[in-house]
Amino acid sequence: MKNRFKLLTATALMLSLTSVYATTSSMQKTAPKKQEPEVKAYKTSDVYLSSPDYTVGVYFTPQALKPTASNLHETAIAYPLPAPTPNWYIQDVKPQYHFGFDLGLNAIFHSTNTYLTFNWQYFHSCDSTSTTVPSSDMVGPFFEIGPDAAHYTRATGHAHFLFNEANIDYGILVNFGSRAQANLFAGVSYAYIKEVLVGQYSNASGSFSRMIKSPSSFSGAGPQVGLNFAYRIAKGFHLAGDASAAILVGNMNNHTTYKSNSTLLSPLGITPPNTQHTRVDNRTQVVPAFAGKLGFAYAYKYYKHYMVSLEAGYQAQVYINAIQSVDMGSEVTLNSIAAPTVGVYARTFQRTLSDFALAGPYLTLTLGF
Repeated sequence: MKNRFKLLTATALMLSLTSVYATTSSMQKTAPKKQEPEVKAYKTSDVYLSSPDYTVGVYFTPQALKPTASNLHETAIAYPLPAPTPNWYIQDVKPQYHFGFDLGLNAIFHSTNTYLTFNWQYFHSCDSTSTTVPSSDMVGPFFEIGPDAAHYTRATGHAHFLFNEANIDYGILVNFGSRAQANLFAGVSYAYIKEVLVGQYSNASGSFSRMIKSPSSFSGAGPQVGLNFAYRIAKGFHLAGDASAAILVGNMNNHTTYKSNSTLLSPLGITPPNTQHTRVDNRTQVVPAFAGKLGFAYAYKYYKHYMVSLEAGYQAQVYINAIQSVDMGSEVTLNSIAAPTVGVYARTFQRTLSDFALAGPYLTLTLGF
């Protein structure tokens, strides 16, 4: 009896273990397997929206820019002898490269694959060009040069530029296949451009001289559209660039100051210097603006949501008819005045519109997080 009980107990235990094993095996067979997220391989022809892993990006761009304008001819050099065949040489102020910077902030909206960006660009420069000619020749401003002009033999031209620009843009992030990305944007641009031209002329001893100062400025805002793009060459390395166009509407103003020093002023009852002005009404101006850059960049991603990028390249930007000047075209000869060195006496004026441009290499450091 005792042995039969043991046998029954063992049989029941084996049946229980078999049932548990069968149930466990059935659950393992029917339980769904955890699937890894599928990474889609895009074709070259695919166009889709996508945003980077980071949410906020900041960048700093030091720049080496050369300013230019079409009105930098500050000095005319005359070679008046022999008198029947005089010749002239026009000398420009030649700007050099100067430091500027661009500072920006980006915010990425992943739900819509769009972004909002703000940037500020600043540039300031000062350049000068000097010349000295023999006493047989002469230098001077455009309106006073020739055999009957005062014999200035020394001239210095200065060109000062100040530039500020701020942009707010909103764009969408579009991918073309697995290598190319283009960010299409539109927004508002504001620019402030100031040019100050100074011409100084004197004789060898400095007993008489003349200074002509012509500041001109434009301040305006308007709509802007553009795109920036990146094309992946290899892992982390890509070709990058952008292009934009804007229509700026704003206020333009300028004036000119003439200061003449001469030993003949005191006998005429004028305390040196003899200061004269040409004033011009402010006017509204429409300025088309274009900018572009092309560079080579390397981007490194770490901890998925962080990125650092370094980009180097060349950029250029131009503002059409952003600088105005009203210059004296020619002078009246006054025989009643002892010499033309005591002042300027206009016969004609001419208005000139000049473009303003900046161009040069840049280096951009971008942090994304």
